[in-house]
Amino acid sequence: MPSVAEVSKVYGIEVAQSVVTLAVSDLIKSINVGKTMDVSQKAQAVSMLIECHPYMTLADVKFFSFRFKRGDFGKQYDRLDTQVIMQAAEQYFSEKSEVVGEMSANTHYRAKKTEYNQPYHPSVVDAIKRAVGEKKVGEVKPVEEKKLDIGQVWIRQFNNLHRKYGIETGIRMIQIGSEKFDITGFLNRKASNYEKMDR
Repeated sequence: MPSVAEVSKVYGIEVAQSVVTLAVSDLIKSINVGKTMDVSQKAQAVSMLIECHPYMTLADVKFFSFRFKRGDFGKQYDRLDTQVIMQAAEQYFSEKSEVVGEMSANTHYRAKKTEYNQPYHPSVVDAIKRAVGEKKVGEVKPVEEKKLDIGQVWIRQFNNLHRKYGIETGIRMIQIGSEKFDITGFLNRKASNYEKMDR
């Protein structure tokens, strides 16, 4: 689904604000607290969500609202305001970032360690081998299973570095030397270095 930034670029900021406002309004109606938000506070919350998380998709908006109402970010006993919503949003996007990063790292790791990492379907590869002959290679030792999940280790490294040296640009980033990395860029760098060490 498109991000709020993409919606804003194609249809204008008003449309993007309307989508997020609907989700925040639904959130406010669903939660019964002593201190709730007035119209200006709601507009401020919408503006801050869009400014701090411009790459959230329309699916993120819907799913964040659903999880907030379900109580995944803590129960709201007394108040609901911009700060409470922003803290919950930070937790949501931090969790999403970890899940996406772990999936990316694990996919790369599995592709590297399995036989099928060809750009062609196995039947196409077999047909090419029959046509031109199979190149003989030396005996390959079986790869030992690693006890630790490498993707999880890299994500923990990113989180630790972000706690110490993190920079906020709407998404969680770290700076290594003169280069800046989000979690995907960091994982790609780790995977690339890992690949070089394996050779």
